[in-house]
Amino acid sequence: MLTKGLGLQNRVTGVTPSIFNTYTVDEFLTGLDYVMLKLLYDRRIKPTMNYNQIQQVSNSILNEKHYQRHILGAEAAVKTSGLYSMVN
Repeated sequence: MLTKGLGLQNRVTGVTPSIFNTYTVDEFLTGLDYVMLKLLYDRRIKPTMNYNQIQQVSNSILNEKHYQRHILGAEAAVKTSGLYSMVN
């Protein structure tokens, strides 16, 4: 339900790779998942916001220079921490 609320539909092929997508075989977080979760827990996203407010705030956040660095490094971040580091 969380991913549907954020717009990540589990059967949409454009949202891959993601552990939240039915068509993805990944068992661990992907870079896309990392970015989505980072955005979800940004303090500017509030539980009481409606769809339009979330769209406006999230677009603003995603365009910030420091956030762009998170996006560029997302794949490396998930592979060097968390469950990946336990498996390798």
